[in-house]
Amino acid sequence: MNIARILLLLISIAIAIGPIGTALIIYRDNLVDLVVPPEASEVMTKFSTEKPSATFEKYEYNESSRTVTLEVSITNPYTFNLVINSLSADVECTAHHFHLGRVYSDIPQNIPAKSTTSIEMTVKWDEGVEAHIDSDHPGQSSILVDLVQLAADVQGINVQLQSRISLSDPVPIR
Repeated sequence: MNIARILLLLISIAIAIGPIGTALIIYRDNLVDLVVPPEASEVMTKFSTEKPSATFEKYEYNESSRTVTLEVSITNPYTFNLVINSLSADVECTAHHFHLGRVYSDIPQNIPAKSTTSIEMTVKWDEGVEAHIDSDHPGQSSILVDLVQLAADVQGINVQLQSRISLSDPVPIR
């Protein structure tokens, strides 16, 4: 009776571990394929190689409201539409890393497949920006700025970038 129990225990272990061991041996060179189906890997590869791009088209400064309006063209390289539900970032002076304000757009934007759409966003200068501009940028009519802590909600997927995005063109400040 004791031998029967041991034999049944060994058979149970072999039945439980056998398929797992076989799968590990088959996928030993690529364990990701064991968990992620090949079709999903293809989609992930496509997303990692093709990325939407953004180009800043124009900037306008409104002195009375202390705002800068940015127009950004976003190109969708995919074969399906993208919906950007919200987009926000902190705006900082490139030279001094001084916080100028926050840019935000919460109006959903649909970007059709393989096309480009313009999005308009507004930055309201924080308190103290005029003092920073007067003391650190006297006589300048524009300055270089960086977007930091960019956050976007794209079709319900929240994306956050920790890197700085330097705008290539100066932003008007007067």
